[in-house]
Amino acid sequence: MLDKNKHIILKDHSLDANHRILTVRMKQAVSPGELRTTLNEIIEEELSGNYTIDKHTTYTDTMHRVSVVRKS
Repeated sequence: MLDKNKHIILKDHSLDANHRILTVRMKQAVSPGELRTTLNEIIEEELSGNYTIDKHTTYTDTMHRVSVVRKS
């Protein structure tokens, strides 16, 4: 799904050395079943696989807040 769905990181806020909060806007909405997978792919691509999703919040169909934690 990532190839078809372009995304933009609107905000990248670092809480400490291990936690970051990203605001992600996607070009197209994805189904709830595909959302976590798509967000995982975005995080892997943008943060070079060093972080994993802790939790996420949906603002609109295409805008999401994602809390990530550094992999140990």
